[in-house]
Order: sequence, then C-alpha cells, then structure tokens
Amino acid sequence: MKTFKNEQEIKEYVCLLKNFYMGLYSYLAVVGGTFLVWIMSGAGYFWPIWIIVIWGTSLFFRASKLEVIDGSYYRLLYSIRDRLPFLKPDWEDQKQDELKKSSLTGSVDFGTEKTTAKKTAAKKPAVKKPAAKKPVVKKTPTKK
Repeated sequence: MKTFKNEQEIKEYVCLLKNFYMGLYSYLAVVGGTFLVWIMSGAGYFWPIWIIVIWGTSLFFRASKLEVIDGSYYRLLYSIRDRLPFLKPDWEDQKQDELKKSSLTGSVDFGTEKTTAKKTAAKKPAVKKPAAKKPVVKKTPTKK
C-alpha cells in the first residue's frame, strides 16, 4: 500500500487514480466497439489486437505506477529507462549543452566517434544545359 506524507499528496493520488479509472473505462469501451466492428465486418484478420496490446500496455504500466497492481513492473520499466540515455528526463538539456560546446570548438560528438567540422568552399554543381530541340517540320498536303 502506498504511503503519503500529507493531505496534498493524497489529493494528487486520488486525482491520478480517478484519471486512471476514466482511461480504463474508455479503453474498455473502445475495445468493445472495435470488437463489434470486427465481428460485423466479417471477422477476418483480428486487427483490434493492435489497439488492445498497445493501449493495454500503457494502462498496465500506469496501474503499476499508481500501485493498483504490483508496482514492481513500473520500477522495472523505470530501470530500463535509466539504461537508455535518450529516455532520461534531462537528456535533451545535456545534449543541447554538448552541441553548444562542440559548435564553439568545431567538433561534434555523434556517440562514439568524434568528427571535426571542416570549412571548405562549397562547390556549385555543374549545370548541364539541355540539348537543343530540333524544330518540328509540318508537312502540308500538296494539290496535283
């Protein structure tokens, strides 16, 4: 069970819980509707599976975060997020600072390699002139 420090945290948690349950009811309504459309359209390829899996996964992790279900699933997802640098909350700020510094020094870091920016004169591409068209000669019928 989740513990709270003050009344404000309880209010915030209840608001998040209410939003979760509203999202869950919306999910169930949409899944039910898409299932009916699938049945009425001939029940071929089970395309509602994509809605069920993608939206359901999102709801599953939200439920884990709110501890409606076991919170260890959310903690597992969070630990994976920490291993991927571009998913960290402050990654954008760090990358912007890195690019600002590298633009001043002329080198850019694209992961593991370092490349230096070379200032070279840009060459204009050679423009080919189109071949001259032959004039079209119109033949007129001759009278005898």
